[in-house]
Amino acid sequence: LSPVCLGSLRRAASINAEYMGVKMFQKALRFESDKYPGETPPTLPEKAAIFLAMGLKCRELQDELDKYPLLAMERLFCAVLVHWMKDETYDNDRRIIYRRRIVWTVGEYVDSFLEEGRKMVFDALVVVLRSKDIVLRLTGVETLHNFVNTARFHHSGFQPYEVHIIQSLFTLIDDLAEYDPQRRVITVLKQIIVMLRDHILPETIDLILRYFPGIWEKCSSQNLLRHGIVECMIALVGTLRHESIRIKDF
Repeated sequence: LSPVCLGSLRRAASINAEYMGVKMFQKALRFESDKYPGETPPTLPEKAAIFLAMGLKCRELQDELDKYPLLAMERLFCAVLVHWMKDETYDNDRRIIYRRRIVWTVGEYVDSFLEEGRKMVFDALVVVLRSKDIVLRLTGVETLHNFVNTARFHHSGFQPYEVHIIQSLFTLIDDLAEYDPQRRVITVLKQIIVMLRDHILPETIDLILRYFPGIWEKCSSQNLLRHGIVECMIALVGTLRHESIRIKDF
């Protein structure tokens, strides 16, 4: 086949994949509605697999989904997915796998969310981060990082949930037995400090100064973890400026 023919086949395959992705997404959501009586809804593992595929192909599918008002990720989240993220009754159920997948998928589609939708995500993450399921909480940390580490982040939309989220992150660090995930959580804490800048709440500063000394002592042999704490404190000094004397005893 000529290069032109091969290029046409690749484009056709890409278009077909996007179309099939949208159709799969529609099927996964039908179980939430009574508009499709008589159809057999997909099982939870099937729905989890579909959301995994949607997350992995988010770059290719995001624009395609946004063409459908009822499938735009922000509207879909506000109407359906937020309830799964916030429903704590699923923590001791096999549905926790589906809940983890939704939290992760929402984080992959961060660019689809405007200000109000982002507020709802932060509100849902408050619930996710206090779950009994460690895997779900770590997944929530990744989604939180995606929503903070973006040009669309604005302190006013985050502040109502700031203290609850910071408290939950420190609690998670205490609950984790491995140093690598602890370091990942500390990296997200640093990113929050950097993005909030001088809008950081006094209660958040108090939490940082309360928890970090104890974490520092516990990880005396873990240089990478201590390095992450130092980076957080440097970011905090840059935020506090002349008021950084508050942390001189750290």
